[in-house]
Amino acid sequence: QALDVPRDLYQLPFALWFVMDILIVFPNGWFMHRYGRRKGFMFSSIFGMLGFMLAFTALQMASFVLFCIAIGLCSFTGMAEFVRYAAAEVVGSAGSTRSDAEAIAVSRVLTL
Repeated sequence: QALDVPRDLYQLPFALWFVMDILIVFPNGWFMHRYGRRKGFMFSSIFGMLGFMLAFTALQMASFVLFCIAIGLCSFTGMAEFVRYAAAEVVGSAGSTRSDAEAIAVSRVLTL
């Protein structure tokens, strides 16, 4: 069963991803400031995973509207990608090979 997409709206999910990225920056920053980065990154990852599961369900149901909503939730993974910058702040002395390797290792541990 194929996803029935109106011809003039086939790029809407892609556009929604970027619009949602813009719309969630401030609320996510506020959440991280108030409750901490770790919880912010965790909730961003959780919402992103829920979005991907909803997108899979929408594709199984061949529902374009549900797929667009799911893509909006998937954009929360964009906030979780910034965990590497938080890891670099924790490690400090950026620029050296060792600190870069430590930042990568810390970011991997934080995403678990």
